[in-house]
Amino acid sequence: MLKSKIKTDLDIHKKFPPVGDNLLFDGLKVKINPNYKDNQIVSTRKAYGNALVKARQSCDRVIALDTDTKNSTFSMLLEERYPKSFL
Repeated sequence: MLKSKIKTDLDIHKKFPPVGDNLLFDGLKVKINPNYKDNQIVSTRKAYGNALVKARQSCDRVIALDTDTKNSTFSMLLEERYPKSFL
C-alpha cells in the first residue's frame, strides 16, 4: 500500500518547486508558516516537530515515519495530536 504512494520521478522538484514556507506537491498544498516571534529562540528539532503538526493540520495526507528518535526530533508532537498519521 505505501509502496504505491512513493513517487520515483526524480525531477518532481522541478515540476512542483517549494514557494516560501508553503509547499506544493502534485497539487497538494501544505501550509507550514511559522508563528514564532522575532526574538523567540526555538531549537531546530522542536521547530521540525511543530512544522509536522502544522503541515498535518493543513492536509490530512501528511504522515511522519520515525524510528526511536521521536523524542529527539519532536515528531512525538504529531504522534500525540494525530496518532494515525504517525508510523
